[in-house]
Amino acid sequence: NIAKDRLVIVVSHNELLANKYASRIIKLEQGNIIDDITLSSFDDNKTITNIDKDDDIDIDHIKDTRLPLSISIKLGLNSFKKNIVRLIFAMFTTFLSIGVFMCGMTLISYNEENVLINQANSDGFTYLLFNNNSSIVRYKKSDVSKANEIFENKIIIRTIYLFEDAYYWNLNEIYPPDIVSCSKNTFEDLGFDYIGDFPKNDNEIAISIEALYNFCRLGDIPFSPDDNMEQYLMHNITFGKEKFVISSIFKSNEFSYNHENEKYKYGLSNSLVLTSNKYEELLKKHYEDYSITTGIAYLDMYASDIFVLTNQNNLYAKANYFYDYLLPNAKHPLFAFDTIYQPSLISIKNFIDNYGLYFSILGSIFLVAALISLTAFIFGVIKKDQYTIRILKSLGINSFDVDLIYCISTTLVGIVSFLIATIINIVVNNAFNYYLVLQFLLAINPIAFSYLIAGLMLIGLLLITIITCLISIKYLSVSKK
Repeated sequence: NIAKDRLVIVVSHNELLANKYASRIIKLEQGNIIDDITLSSFDDNKTITNIDKDDDIDIDHIKDTRLPLSISIKLGLNSFKKNIVRLIFAMFTTFLSIGVFMCGMTLISYNEENVLINQANSDGFTYLLFNNNSSIVRYKKSDVSKANEIFENKIIIRTIYLFEDAYYWNLNEIYPPDIVSCSKNTFEDLGFDYIGDFPKNDNEIAISIEALYNFCRLGDIPFSPDDNMEQYLMHNITFGKEKFVISSIFKSNEFSYNHENEKYKYGLSNSLVLTSNKYEELLKKHYEDYSITTGIAYLDMYASDIFVLTNQNNLYAKANYFYDYLLPNAKHPLFAFDTIYQPSLISIKNFIDNYGLYFSILGSIFLVAALISLTAFIFGVIKKDQYTIRILKSLGINSFDVDLIYCISTTLVGIVSFLIATIINIVVNNAFNYYLVLQFLLAINPIAFSYLIAGLMLIGLLLITIITCLISIKYLSVSKK
């Protein structure tokens, strides 16, 4: 009806409907007329009164229609297929740079405390010796109280008790046992294999198997060739002219190592565990004469060593806090705990210092260059496809779907690059760990893959690709206008 007295121009990509209803078809491509056809089969005098039911279009329905996700992905990938060489180059530089950067960040995030605790726990070593500063000869009673407060009552104190018959032990080439004091909860948390009960009375004692055998060698306890430890329970022993009843026998986890051709033992293998009252009583009795000649009270010589249980959080932070208490404003030791792993930890730290920073700096430079390359690639692809974008919009695809098409394709590129970079990081990580474990005879991998760093890298990469994609589409759309 409208076409009776005026010209109607319809812009469409539907050539079937154009051939059916139009009298003249002008074809345009990228702004140029490529064909102009007057349909000879069309009768100028014919009046079209009805539109075929199959050709009727619901405009409102078109506006509400969303492009299926599968088609969005297909359209997005098609745009990258046209730039396959640049795609490969952008992905190669991206995953290589991210891989190097992640390796560097993983090395820098190396946590000595976690390595030490995990290594000790893997060997069944549930306690560590606090690294005593050389200027502190003995811990005072107040120091021990502070250590209990800081380490949540999970400490063991030890003193080398030079009792009167120590000379006799030394003549038999037997090292006298150490005197140890701890709470019942701490003793049970140590995870020792033990029989009997923890000492409750001052005349009761818990003895390690090694110390028990030493008493047997001296003849104080009849030796039995079998492994029945229960026969020694409730047996009396004499120590420093005092008699004790064996209430418990335990097997301590300890380590031996050679240092400058001398064999040292870390741990409580040759130990006697007393109640805190008896520990202090023996200590006081031992230092009475010493105090008279030196003027140093026994309370100032309360413990020679402090062991800390590993089943607590933030051991290094607590150790540093204890150092601040012992020696305010003094430089802390390099290692908070004195262990047999120390040579290995020093070597690993040197390795990290030498290579971690190098990988991080190199990775950072590569990463910046790769991100610039990736953003330039995304911008170039979208710029090249700006005519396609206009066609999609003219076909009724809304701006959101257009943005989604290219965002999906760019994020897929980012995800694939990230996955390849992660594989590179894992391979390099395993190579580092293999070298360190083999070189320093460790039981665990010291350099752990950081899921936090990987997750942050993935989030950052996706944000960069999506933001670059959206900005490129909007910029090209505005600049063209």
